Amino acid sequence: MENKKVSFRIHQIREISFSYFEPNEEITRGVTVENVKYSFDSSFKVNTKKNLFEIELQVVCLVENPQVNGKVAEVMAYRTQNDFVVENLSEFVTIKEDKKFKMNNTLLATLVGIAVSTTRGMIISRTRGSWINQFYVPVINPKDFLEQSLGSLGKNELES
Repeated sequence: MENKKVSFRIHQIREISFSYFEPNEEITRGVTVENVKYSFDSSFKVNTKKNLFEIELQVVCLVENPQVNGKVAEVMAYRTQNDFVVENLSEFVTIKEDKKFKMNNTLLATLVGIAVSTTRGMIISRTRGSWINQFYVPVINPKDFLEQSLGSLGKNELES
């Protein structure tokens, strides 16, 4: 794909769901940052007629207590929808017959990076004053995130 100038903006960001369980001392005793794990899941929707690209992102926080036989507790799940208007989106994405899409990897990684960062900020705000607020969602490389989490698309569905 030839290099084209991309112009985009955030159209809408919304919280879809939030659940939080304030863990008791049995779960939190002795827990350090190494025992707090975040997992990510994502889905994408493309609407080339409206130039809209939607990223739905779920972040789950698991806490493993090494002092209680490695007991694992899910303490938080947060889902957001991040919509972007991408000027001339059809120039950067191809919809395939099986409803999968092919998109410039750099553009997709940029939009995912914005969605993850925005969701991180929303989680910090939402969990203010709670135990989990001391363990921030980690900074991640969006390209690594895409390679690890796009099982439904597969790496071969992305253009470099």
